[in-house]
Amino acid sequence: MDIAGVAHPMLHFTAIDEIDGEMLITESRAAAPARAYGIGIDEPPLTLYGAYRQGVSDYFARRPNPYRNGSRLAQIWQEGHVEAASRNAWKLR
Repeated sequence: MDIAGVAHPMLHFTAIDEIDGEMLITESRAAAPARAYGIGIDEPPLTLYGAYRQGVSDYFARRPNPYRNGSRLAQIWQEGHVEAASRNAWKLR
């Protein structure tokens, strides 16, 4: 796994520190509110296309967004969710 230098106000580091991808994934999963309440959702993928497909499947399953609010994955999830809603509305005409 690659190592990256990161400085982020949400992470508790006093200076730029090296962290690995596993820590970032753990941080992201810990912040997802839907997981904390045990709502039945698929394991959310960590790719843009995966987040889009998750939004489509979550629309039909009526599940909430599993990604952290404000993240790029949450925005892509929303795009998939809206696309599924618009296609579904078009089919119902």
